[in-house]
Amino acid sequence: DINYKQALTFLPHWARGVLVFANYSRRETKSRDLGAIGFNDIPFSGSFGVSLTRARYSVRVNCSFRDDQIRNYVSGASIEPGTFVYTPARNTIDVLGEYTFWKRMAVFANLRNVGDVPNEDAAEGPSTPGVAKLRLRERYGSLWTFGIKGTF
Repeated sequence: DINYKQALTFLPHWARGVLVFANYSRRETKSRDLGAIGFNDIPFSGSFGVSLTRARYSVRVNCSFRDDQIRNYVSGASIEPGTFVYTPARNTIDVLGEYTFWKRMAVFANLRNVGDVPNEDAAEGPSTPGVAKLRLRERYGSLWTFGIKGTF
């Protein structure tokens, strides 16, 4: 795991409060045998982004990425050994913001998966052609949450 966060204090006064961040996680399986890889194993994932924080408001943009996730092995008549079901790699962007309009009251917005990246299901075997891998694509849309926060 690697994490990095840096406030950009060298920027001019009007740009103070800018922060960049990144994290990366990697897991490595030594065996080449697919049966030795655990289900739901995600070999690498991470995120990076930038935020701006001021006294009355804050804005953050976060880009997340992840590798393929092996979920299940498939066997049966006429199915090649080594065939598995997986969730393909995906990248998403989130935007979060908050504005304090009174000392104890603020409005906020959380926009998740702004690009509406779909959830997918795929299956692959040793001789599966590329066009036959995708089994399911679900579009849930981008989740946008708006609200008011108060401290009493």
